[in-house]
Amino acid sequence: MSDKVYYDPFLLQIYNKVPSFDAVRVISMDFQCRNFVFINVKCVMKEFPQNPPRHWANFNQLAFTISIQTLRSVDVRRVGMYDIPSDIRFLEHDDCVDVHVIGGVEAVVRANDVFVGDLKPYADGNPYR
Repeated sequence: MSDKVYYDPFLLQIYNKVPSFDAVRVISMDFQCRNFVFINVKCVMKEFPQNPPRHWANFNQLAFTISIQTLRSVDVRRVGMYDIPSDIRFLEHDDCVDVHVIGGVEAVVRANDVFVGDLKPYADGNPYR
């Protein structure tokens, strides 16, 4: 586990281990300004959980949000390539974490904390409501 990347406990319950964030589709990257600036990266991954709830039986993918909080720097190199999958990597340093998005969307965001959550089942383009 990690000091700076926090996973929703439900994510850890439905997967046997922290899933790989390889070949995910980045749906959006939204900057939010409230009490502090943060970025929400909404994604869909094809690696469906090993232990999904029963009511997810008709779904085959998982939508989730990576909330990158207390930003230090943002470097967006490419956007708008929705159909090309991206890999997401979390690289921790002593006092921060870098979130690398590599592929169809390319960005490096340095922040104090990252939270992976807001999990929703997804079926080939049709999110759970």
